[in-house]
Amino acid sequence: MIKLTVDGSCEGVRLDAYLAAAINDLSRNHARELIEGGEVLLNGRPCKVKGALLDPGDVVELDPPVLDMAVDPEPDMPLRVAFEDEFFVAVDKPPFQHVHPLKPGERGTLAGTILARYPEMSGVGFGPEQPGLVNRIDFHTSGLVLAARDQQTFEAFRTLFSYKRIAKSYLALVRGEPENTRLTWPISSAVGRGNQRVRVLRDPQEAPRVALEARTDVYVIESFVSAALVLAVMRTGVRHQVRAHLANAGWPIVGDPLYGESRGAPRTMLHAAGLEFDHPRSGVPLEIRCPTPEDFEALKHAMVGAAQP
Repeated sequence: MIKLTVDGSCEGVRLDAYLAAAINDLSRNHARELIEGGEVLLNGRPCKVKGALLDPGDVVELDPPVLDMAVDPEPDMPLRVAFEDEFFVAVDKPPFQHVHPLKPGERGTLAGTILARYPEMSGVGFGPEQPGLVNRIDFHTSGLVLAARDQQTFEAFRTLFSYKRIAKSYLALVRGEPENTRLTWPISSAVGRGNQRVRVLRDPQEAPRVALEARTDVYVIESFVSAALVLAVMRTGVRHQVRAHLANAGWPIVGDPLYGESRGAPRTMLHAAGLEFDHPRSGVPLEIRCPTPEDFEALKHAMVGAAQP
């Protein structure tokens, strides 16, 4: 059973759109089928109205159909651990790896590697294909992923995310001439799935009741020739938020074909470099960091060389 509590940023969002945005790999059409079939509870009662508008504090529950998506442990795959204790781990995902399987029997995922080292995560989290996983990043994106070692810690993490108490820092190589700024354009609640773009609502009057709050703070770390290394910090977690915000500001990430910049790199040059939050069980402030991978550093050095006379 998945249980979600609606926060203020989702006020007025349709139930089907909310489910598609909140649950990884659940399409909006599938969400509608579950709602119309009476499989979704809104505040403890079945709700068959797919367009029901949500209020902050509403509780949405559903028990989605179970596919044979159980993850097999893969002990032979490398795993880079950035932090671990008895409650959770933070691991550094390489680029070109799925966080969890997208179809039955898929191998080579981060989830299989994590489960091999931490078998107690089996049964923790959203479902058998996501053992312990608290957050996810894209296939091409490298960097930090959190995984809980027990259900209580998992639920505590979900609360931290819900109340925007986890700051996520991303490093990105971008085109253009970015500046230090705060991007606050909402993103449509009908978010893209997989390789579909999300819609950034730059006009504040544009469909405000179907938008998710999204705030990205941008800091320029180093400037090159019509390019730069930037740090993007966010507490919201809308799908593709950093990619879409930077592209809409005129600074697309190098190698990102979905948002208008496919030149110059074999992948989207985005790295989940840091997390800051209070420990979900002890409350002690934590800062977790991981270095950029070799391909990211190589391209950055090439840009530095191109910028030199």
